[in-house]
Amino acid sequence: MNIISNPLILDGRILTPELLVQTAKSNRPVELSDEAWNQISVSRSIVDNIVESGQVAYGVTTGVGSQKDFSVSSEAAAAYNLRLIKAHATRVPGPVLNPETVRGALIYMVNAFARGLSGVSKDLVQLILLKINTCDMPEIDASGSVGASDLVPLAQIAHWLLSSDEAKANGLPRAKEALSLINSNAISLTFGAEQLVEAERLLSAVD
Repeated sequence: MNIISNPLILDGRILTPELLVQTAKSNRPVELSDEAWNQISVSRSIVDNIVESGQVAYGVTTGVGSQKDFSVSSEAAAAYNLRLIKAHATRVPGPVLNPETVRGALIYMVNAFARGLSGVSKDLVQLILLKINTCDMPEIDASGSVGASDLVPLAQIAHWLLSSDEAKANGLPRAKEALSLINSNAISLTFGAEQLVEAERLLSAVD
């Protein structure tokens, strides 16, 4: 695997399929811009205010799906968020994702969080960056379904992240963070980026 030492600075806008695939395959370090960190702080403060006020907000102070009518107190938020992830992180026999695809999904995810629209904490984003930059990727199931989309593999990734000593030391997850971690198409979009880049390479070779 090639190593590129200069970091890729993400701001929620510059990431392209080519950059995503190149960074995931090269082990290039990933960081966030100062603007991105500010946006993350602002959006997290909104979530914290909702939790403190007890305002009804889907997935923040309530459950999700069939549990949407049940309230989740601030004291129960961490335990509820962990249960939500464990409930979706089921393992089945079959193929597993390429480690580069898992790393690509984390890069896509942290780039999405950089836009400041997900309400996650800076501690969670710092944890994801730490894992992207320093860790071997976990074994994640590649199987899924149309109805479940990326929920299962993303929940497995989230379970790996939140089982770490760093996550426990920082009191992760917090309110809404489980939903933000599993409710995206990070796996599918990374697959799509990989296929697009490969198709462009093949077309170039044919030409």
